Amino acid sequence: MIAGTHVAFAALCGVIAQGTGQPLEPISAAALAFGSILPDIDTTQSGLGKFVKPVSRFLERRFGHRTITHSLLGMAILAACAFPLARAMPGVYFYLLLGFASHLILDTMNIIGVPLLYPSRLQFWFISNRRWRVPYGSPAEWQWALGFALAALIILPTSTEGFSFAFNRWLGTPSGVVADYLELRDKFEVFADIEGFNTETQQSVQGRFKVVDILSKEGLIVEDATGAALATGITRGAQLTTYRIFSVKGEPVTAREYDLEMSGRTLSDLLNSLPRSQRVWITANFQTLERTFPAPPRVGRYKRVTSINLELQARSAHVDDFFGLENAFINRGTARVRIEYKPGERIMDALEFQQQARARTHVLPIPNLPSIAGLVVKPGDRVVSGQPLARYVNDAALEEVKARVSTAKATVAQSRADLERLRVGFVAYQPTLEERIKAAQTEVSRLEYLVGAGAEPRVKLSAAQAKLRDTKAEQLRELSRYTGEKSHLETTIQKAELTIQTAVAQSDSTLEKQWVKSPFKALVSEVRVRGVTAKGVNLEITLLEEATKP
Repeated sequence: MIAGTHVAFAALCGVIAQGTGQPLEPISAAALAFGSILPDIDTTQSGLGKFVKPVSRFLERRFGHRTITHSLLGMAILAACAFPLARAMPGVYFYLLLGFASHLILDTMNIIGVPLLYPSRLQFWFISNRRWRVPYGSPAEWQWALGFALAALIILPTSTEGFSFAFNRWLGTPSGVVADYLELRDKFEVFADIEGFNTETQQSVQGRFKVVDILSKEGLIVEDATGAALATGITRGAQLTTYRIFSVKGEPVTAREYDLEMSGRTLSDLLNSLPRSQRVWITANFQTLERTFPAPPRVGRYKRVTSINLELQARSAHVDDFFGLENAFINRGTARVRIEYKPGERIMDALEFQQQARARTHVLPIPNLPSIAGLVVKPGDRVVSGQPLARYVNDAALEEVKARVSTAKATVAQSRADLERLRVGFVAYQPTLEERIKAAQTEVSRLEYLVGAGAEPRVKLSAAQAKLRDTKAEQLRELSRYTGEKSHLETTIQKAELTIQTAVAQSDSTLEKQWVKSPFKALVSEVRVRGVTAKGVNLEITLLEEATKP
């Protein structure tokens, strides 16, 4: 086959490859054309061989024409030598090999055939009947070349957008748009040209809408130029009934999706971290502390944010769709954020709110509080760990303890005074006793001398000794009385002081038990009255614990 036929056939193969999803860029087209004539480098008579005669002359003398370069072995050698292109320019690498393969395929249609299993000399033909094979340079070959070129030109517009894309356009059904969106959504904007009817507004609809999400195999969410959403296709709650719908490939984008854990956060944490753009969509399922009430959409529009009891759900919603819900606290739930970045825009690896402190919610029950007056905090107060929140008032128990403390303190004071008087009296009486004992001892010593000298009778000595003994006994009795009364008073004081300590501890414990305290540093989010009983009021205090950064 001549070079023109090979290039025309390679072009047809290239547009077919492009139609199946392999982009055909100018440099890839050049590689395709070069690959399609590369096998004929083994002869100096070919167009390429004339430009590289040293190489073509060597191959022609060493192997001969239509040998190694027209075989699967030659294709494998080319693939190995050009392998660095597979990493740097994979499209160019693919089309280079495709062009080479197209040359081998086309040469199986002429009279000579090709030795695909070289070094085996077995020739392969695509057409078994020799009469139907195409002679080299014949009018039939020119007809084939023209046919290949015309077929490539005819298929080119369709292949540019993709065969499946073109087929879905021809069908004009929602399922085709869904398929196109799933294929293109990560790399391109996807639009839908719609002819239909809005069943809620009773108006005809015709125009181009941006596809942002799918609801089912044949249902999708689209947006008009203002960003308002509509549901169309075969899905529950669809506003648009379509007569004809097909997809249109838009500008290149880079889509990123972020899965976010929102438990213990406010909705504003999420909303403030997102760029204010119509190319940001939020899909979420939250459980909130209180029921939320999203703003209703306009008639004929899809409701992207819904609320059922404490469940808040969003489907491909924009930031503005959460207007009025910014302060909603999310007890638990997750969100998926999809952002489309246009070429040149900075792509975020993560959303900034993931670096913010996250709070956890706790509900603290306070049953049977005697009076609402016992509550000492209100919503919005910040409390620290151990700070009182409410008191079970029981002053009678405290008064009883206070009376015991007062009595014990009076006992201590009286006993201390009696102890002091006892000490003063004992100290004052001791010198008198000591003087009497000293005088008695002197008298005994004098009489002992006189009796020994015979100057006094012994009876006087005995009387003086008895008096000394009586005086010492009196001193001992006084000391015993003093120590006994002192010990009694000190024991009374110790008991009274112990009573005071015990009563004070009991008073503190009684008072401590009456207070309900915060278990951690937190924000008082809400105070609810859950009911009133004969014993008092049942309350619930919602605390938002301030946690460290995740």
